[in-house]
Amino acid sequence: MLGSGGTHENTQHTVGGAMEPGSIVRCRNRDWVLLPSEDDSLLWLRPLAGTHDDAVALHKGLMEAVSYSFQEERVQPSTFPLPTAEDVADVTSAHLL
Repeated sequence: MLGSGGTHENTQHTVGGAMEPGSIVRCRNRDWVLLPSEDDSLLWLRPLAGTHDDAVALHKGLMEAVSYSFQEERVQPSTFPLPTAEDVADVTSAHLL
């Protein structure tokens, strides 16, 4: 969001406020995609750059119990820095990606 002086008021963008299937979340110092689960006691997570074979299941009760001592075990919405003017490039640079 741009402020009155043309600067960014918010330097981070939270991806997905509610944690629903398809949301990008952060857990274990890694970004994940939250997958649908038929079991309400489990959270299924797939690494952001991984396949369904890389998915892991987290038991919600166990996660809550250990997250007091190990904060990286908490599942929370992921945040990414907002793009800056320096991030804009030409079409040749985009083809390199």
